[in-house]
Amino acid sequence: MSEAALPGQTSRTGVGDAAVVRARQAEDVLVGGEIVRHRLSSRAIHWTVALFFFVCLFTGLPIWTPLFGWMATLFGGLSVCRWLHPWSGVVFSIASLVMFVHWFSEMKLTEKDREFLTPGGMVRTSGTKATTRGSANTTAARSCSSGRPPSAPWGCSSPAS
Repeated sequence: MSEAALPGQTSRTGVGDAAVVRARQAEDVLVGGEIVRHRLSSRAIHWTVALFFFVCLFTGLPIWTPLFGWMATLFGGLSVCRWLHPWSGVVFSIASLVMFVHWFSEMKLTEKDREFLTPGGMVRTSGTKATTRGSANTTAARSCSSGRPPSAPWGCSSPAS
């Protein structure tokens, strides 16, 4: 992540237009105290895919079964749905392909990702084994100092010695 800083910028003066312009052209830029995660093009592609997914969904359901026939009135009738559904599917497919190509460079498995995907990788945190003390798995198995099972899933009402 890179930081977009301006000469003479302080926490009081904030950020100027140059930092915001840079954040719109690059991904993961720190502008002031806010991280700008995605460029405008990434957001536009994402919302185009989302919009046409729902158009395909809501025009396809009335075609599929009469149970959802009421949805056809949202688009002007069943005949409009039968015309609109394939074309919105084409636009959805093209936008999905554009999104895949646009995001492909960011979809790389790093060494940390490969380690995370190993059987014990999700348990490890920063190179050390995560402790399971107090988790739901071990709490149910242990009992309180009085020998009774714990009254709550997270442990005894009084701490065991």
